Amino acid sequence: MNVPQSDNTEVATYLKNYEFAELYIQLPAGWKYENLDDPKLNWPIMQLRWLGKYPRTNDTWLGAPATVMSRDPVEPLAPDTTFDSLLLLPDKKFQNTSGITVQLYRLVPLNPEERQLELKSGLPALMSALDKINTPMIVDMSRKNAAVKSSRK
Repeated sequence: MNVPQSDNTEVATYLKNYEFAELYIQLPAGWKYENLDDPKLNWPIMQLRWLGKYPRTNDTWLGAPATVMSRDPVEPLAPDTTFDSLLLLPDKKFQNTSGITVQLYRLVPLNPEERQLELKSGLPALMSALDKINTPMIVDMSRKNAAVKSSRK
């Protein structure tokens, strides 16, 4: 990826560690992800493909954590879901066999209210809300909305 340049050696070294990334989304057992013709099932794969191409298409890089939307105007990621955006979370980093550092990012789907919470109050507020309801890292199409007060514990 095309990370920003810096004259500061320490910053440049840090940013160099973000030139390569891998993305994943954790799906529940039994998810028929191979059915790429069904938009109710293929949206995780389509989002991975879109976000994987994004840095190259836009001559940029992925930094995380961040909220990302693949459509303008924002709309649900698939029929029968309220999820309309994704949270890009840093998970781990590792070195490949060539010694290159690779960032591993997890994608977590968000509801519109959760996206708005992040935009209005910032990422710490969203993360706190997700933590309060123990949001699963595995995609759960019927999970509680962390930004709706009635769904909080």
